[in-house]
Amino acid sequence: LEAAGLNLLLDPDDLPERVEAMVRYRTRPVGARVLELEPGAGRFRLRFERPQFAVAPGQSVALYAGNRLLGGGFIERARENALARAG
Repeated sequence: LEAAGLNLLLDPDDLPERVEAMVRYRTRPVGARVLELEPGAGRFRLRFERPQFAVAPGQSVALYAGNRLLGGGFIERARENALARAG
């Protein structure tokens, strides 16, 4: 998943590699890994630990650590390999 419009509620250096990400309203956050973070450009890439249903450009993605909101952005691209299990 590639996202833009990055808005973090913490210092970018403090963002953990493993987060929980939520892309659909009323769903539970799912484990994901932050693969790239470009705070200056407002962009990031992440990969879900398990496949997600109907991830599409234009949706919001929120990043959490437990119940703590870390930030988020807007999905620009969801590639099939981004939905595969993280390794």
